[in-house]
Amino acid sequence: MINSKFNMGRKIFLGIIPLSLAFTGCFGYRDVVDPYYPKRYNVDARNSVRTSMAPQVQNGNVLDQTVWDFHFEAGKPELNEMGKDHLKRLARRRPMAQEVIFLQVAQNPDANNNELNKTRSENIKSYMNKISEGKTHPEFQVVLHDPAEVSGSGIEAARVITGKQSSVSGVFIPGQSGSSSGGTSSGQSGGGSGSSGGSSGTGNTGGY
Repeated sequence: MINSKFNMGRKIFLGIIPLSLAFTGCFGYRDVVDPYYPKRYNVDARNSVRTSMAPQVQNGNVLDQTVWDFHFEAGKPELNEMGKDHLKRLARRRPMAQEVIFLQVAQNPDANNNELNKTRSENIKSYMNKISEGKTHPEFQVVLHDPAEVSGSGIEAARVITGKQSSVSGVFIPGQSGSSSGGTSSGQSGGGSGSSGGSSGTGNTGGY
């Protein structure tokens, strides 16, 4: 009889302990701290940066894989030497060449651009297959698009620089010394002496 009462009291006591812990708010250490700090937050920070950079990386890759209008003979479907060099570089990508090659739509207003785009696409695939012969390569595809150029043309830059140089104007004032050597001085070289011209110096140039 005593033993049964003891067992009953023990069960009641063991049942009261978890209830008292629940009502008093006692928690373990791992219930009140983040055991994965700071790794969890470092991963979130890296993913946020990668997510924002992914479109830029993709856009850059598309532009790098683009064969531009200036890679062909003007108004023609034939690749020029610059275009062939560009395709050779794309064919040598590591670990292997990419399947999709982008082609800028033809920019010649005096030609049948639809027919020109079609012929240029075939020429690109034919040339890529030719230079990749004997190597593992994908089935190349050519996709048309019309992106904005991300860099200036060297021809345009040369024209701007030449135009600036040819249009320089200024006023030369005799007798006003400039930053270069010269000015009024007595000549000591040789056996005689003399003075340099009075209009030596760079003068004052303006208008550039």
